Amino acid sequence: MSSTPASRKPASNHTTTHDRNGDGSGIDKLDYHPGGRPLLAVDNGDEASVRASGEHSYAGSFFEDIAEGIVDQDRRKFNRQALRYISFAWAIVNCLGAGSITAYSLYAPLFQRRLHYTQLQVNGVSITAELAMYLPVPLFGFLCDRFGPGSPSLLAGCLFGLGYILAAFAYKSGAPPSAGGEGWPYWAMILSFIPIGCATSCMYLSAVTTCAKNFGRGKYKGLALALPIASFGLSGSWESQVGSQLLYERKPDGTEGDVDVHRFFLFLGCLLLASGIVGFFALRIVGEEELIDEAVEELEQSGLLEDSALFQRTTSDVQTGYGTTIAGDRRMNTEEVEALHRQASEQKARLREEQRKKTWLLNEETRLFLSDHTMWWLAAGFFLVTGPGEAFINNLGTIIGTLYPPATSPQEETNMTSAATHVSIVAITSTVARILTGTLTDILAPTAPPHQHRRGPHSLANSISSLPDPALPTTSPRPKQWEISRLTFLLTFSLLMSAGQLTLASGLLQGRGDLFWTVSASIGAGYGAVFSLTPIIVSIVWGVENFGTNWGIVATVPAVGATVWGLVYSGVYQRAAGRGTEAGGFGGGGAGPEDVLCYGARCYAPTFWAMAACVWVACGMWLWAWRGRDGWARRGIAV
Repeated sequence: MSSTPASRKPASNHTTTHDRNGDGSGIDKLDYHPGGRPLLAVDNGDEASVRASGEHSYAGSFFEDIAEGIVDQDRRKFNRQALRYISFAWAIVNCLGAGSITAYSLYAPLFQRRLHYTQLQVNGVSITAELAMYLPVPLFGFLCDRFGPGSPSLLAGCLFGLGYILAAFAYKSGAPPSAGGEGWPYWAMILSFIPIGCATSCMYLSAVTTCAKNFGRGKYKGLALALPIASFGLSGSWESQVGSQLLYERKPDGTEGDVDVHRFFLFLGCLLLASGIVGFFALRIVGEEELIDEAVEELEQSGLLEDSALFQRTTSDVQTGYGTTIAGDRRMNTEEVEALHRQASEQKARLREEQRKKTWLLNEETRLFLSDHTMWWLAAGFFLVTGPGEAFINNLGTIIGTLYPPATSPQEETNMTSAATHVSIVAITSTVARILTGTLTDILAPTAPPHQHRRGPHSLANSISSLPDPALPTTSPRPKQWEISRLTFLLTFSLLMSAGQLTLASGLLQGRGDLFWTVSASIGAGYGAVFSLTPIIVSIVWGVENFGTNWGIVATVPAVGATVWGLVYSGVYQRAAGRGTEAGGFGGGGAGPEDVLCYGARCYAPTFWAMAACVWVACGMWLWAWRGRDGWARRGIAV
């Protein structure tokens, strides 16, 4: 009994053991405290107990890390989506200004009246701009594919600023010495429109390439391409309205006169310079590495390549260059430093390998694109349709002048329909057609399987698809209820364009300029639809990885078309103007000052008959590329 009180003593801080029975045979767990500390600490504010209570379990740490990883992943995904849509928004802004050359008809008549240029000289300026706009397009596409769209946007802004400022002072100087004036020579105006033409295609292509690569493989790829292309067509409309409604000259009686070309050029130069600078920072391609890796893998399995040094090198490079993990045993600081150096070298090797892979893929895609005969049929048809469209837009002002007899009073001149009105009609109908075709084809056109253009006859995909698989359903996916090919839309709008050309060629509108809107609307709609659908078809048939280069190659042909048809129109116009009074037909041929102005159907009718015939030939070429031997339909490419 004497031991009982001792066993009930409170535990001391000394390493003394006690027995509940008082015989020393057992150790009380409440009194055992190794290192002088009790096993179950009491709440006495001890520092050790605070540390122990602050420690979290391994399970809690694991789930916290998972939660943080999910939040971080969502944040990265949100940032990528935000960057994608910011780039899309600024691509539209860039395109809303880049098409300033489409307002050429607004001031082209003033080149005749104020600078005393002949019709051939006026067309010479527009042809120079067309050549400068389309011929370097493959180079600009190459820059967009290899270095991203930001740098071409900055280059375009600088070229716009240089070209328009030079053109503004060339116009302000007056008529050239060759026309009896004291202004700058004619070649100065030609020189100023070279950077304007280059900047137009450079800014346009940087914007369209951004949209094609960021959204070209999604559900609404047609709309994603149609919106910036439509904005490009709309730019001439609002810019011509700004010029005619805000930047105009004052007549002696205080009323509004013609556009002040000097101020209009300065406005365009400053606006587009600022737009290009912002585009340098705003235009970005999101997820390009994944796009390239997937395309390389598909191309390897396509059966279109016999052998490739890329895949032979990639295997060894991946094994020895990057992709390894650092051993987890870190014993010394020296080892950690070496691991960091090794990690940095592996990162550099990975970046070099990705760049090499991207270069190889884009070169291979270009080779396959150029060796495809259907591309040449598509480009030939594009040449035959866009050339007449470009010539009509550039000469719209002088075409309107041929519909009316020479004005003898300011009142008669006021009653004429204005070039600015029809520039706007062309731009608006072109814009509506681009958005409409882009949206409708997303809804109604056949669904294009990913990488369908890389499935050669010996491809892995075709080999697998030819084998029956009992695990897979025997029925094919249900097609859309209404399925209309993009080629159907392309052919329909091209024929609509030819209808406007036939109306003008027939002479029905001679003396009836109030109905000229029917021609402007039909040609504008056809022109816009062709420029919207053709790049969409290029992205579907040949993919988006090399879109800038591929579309740039096709987009060079309007330069030749615009040159040919501009010369044809000028030759017909000048010949009719030199004949004087027409012996019969639709109207008299009159000559203005120095025989540079023409009046009557003979000034334009032969040109537009030939234009309509060329559009029909283009439709036949597109049909052959689609349905002909080894065409897209026979390859199983859904367009």
